Amino acid sequence: MMIMAAAKKAKAKEEKPKEAAKHAKDEAKEIAAEAVKEAPAAVRHEARKEHEEPKEAPADPAKEEHAHRKKEGHAHAKAEQKEEMKEAPAAPKAAEKHEKKEAPAKAEKKARVPKTRHSKKAKLTLSKGKRKRAIARVTIQHGKGRIRINKVLIDAMPNRYYRQLIGEVMDITGPRISEVDIDAIVTGGGAAGQIQAVRTAMASGLVDYFNDDSLARAFEEHGGRTMIVNDTRRVEPKKYKGPKARARYQKSYR
Repeated sequence: MMIMAAAKKAKAKEEKPKEAAKHAKDEAKEIAAEAVKEAPAAVRHEARKEHEEPKEAPADPAKEEHAHRKKEGHAHAKAEQKEEMKEAPAAPKAAEKHEKKEAPAKAEKKARVPKTRHSKKAKLTLSKGKRKRAIARVTIQHGKGRIRINKVLIDAMPNRYYRQLIGEVMDITGPRISEVDIDAIVTGGGAAGQIQAVRTAMASGLVDYFNDDSLARAFEEHGGRTMIVNDTRRVEPKKYKGPKARARYQKSYR
């Protein structure tokens, strides 16, 4: 117990001088801070400038001489260029005139390029005709008088009656029919309905192509109104208690 008490006393003696030194340091810092606050602002600004601004290095005389000579050389070269321009002003003017003369010649060469071909579209007329369930679409354009129905020439058709129906349109049109080509595509219905649909489409298409009202009147006089206007008649549908639309089944008691 005695030994422990002695050790504690020794430690307390050692700690006392350390605490005193710390206390002295703190007091010195406080005094310095108060002195800085009390100092005028101008003195502090000068001290900061001295600390921040680096000292300028002494000028090198060799470098200054080199820069001076360089400036003199540039000035001398410029003066020589001005003198040369004054001595020979006629040469560039002659060159400019020569260039101006060459420019229009090149423009003329460009203007002599051959012109492009004419892109006028050929006159074309489309028409449509109907008869019962047949529908015909006809294309009329400038040509040599060829008439095709479903890509078959009219002269190659075996039925003479069908050729006569198309021939009526050709006869009424006259010599102008040899100036056009007619292509017809027909679908639906039977053979008679198809040829009548083609006939109507051809007649109405030719009236539009030639833009001739007298031709329309000629078609009406010779072939009737249905030659240029679609026939609206249709087959009457069948009813019950009979084989057709109006016929009735018969019965006999004999």
